[in-house]
Amino acid sequence: MLALQKNKNDFFSLQKDLAWKELFCTSKGIKTASVLSFPSNAVEVLTMILGGKLFKASVEKFSEDSPKGFGVNVDLQKMELKDKLLVVDYAYALEYLPKVAKMELTGQLYYQEEEKKLKEIKENWEKTKDLDTAFAEDVLNAITHTGRVAGTLLSFAVGVPAPIESQKLTVEKPKPSSKKAA
Repeated sequence: MLALQKNKNDFFSLQKDLAWKELFCTSKGIKTASVLSFPSNAVEVLTMILGGKLFKASVEKFSEDSPKGFGVNVDLQKMELKDKLLVVDYAYALEYLPKVAKMELTGQLYYQEEEKKLKEIKENWEKTKDLDTAFAEDVLNAITHTGRVAGTLLSFAVGVPAPIESQKLTVEKPKPSSKKAA
């Protein structure tokens, strides 16, 4: 059971039993619950982004024209194992096209997974710059979400539209080319 309950100090405490996950919120004696069923052999460590922080956020406007589109670039700069977490340093750039404005963020996020899997992800990244699909999706979605949230505030400051995109990113491995040699 994953139970989230208010304690005396108005903080939330978390307990888990991985066969069933239930979310309980208690407020003024009223208890509401949302129940999800998971198989009893569920992985003991939940895979998730635990949080992150921004080191730098900037926006610059070059033109009063209306943007015709967006260009997004995410650069995973460094990965480091620290306290049973994978710490990922990144840079996020959003360009309002054609050359209307540019927004840049640099930050860090914290990824939790089984320790063996974390080492595997880090080693594979260092050798090949290739990422596990599930990890790549989690990290890219967390970074773009941060970009949308911070970008909404930054865009207001310079008078450009907020970078709101509600689609979840999915990652697919490239398919081998089927071209025949001539």
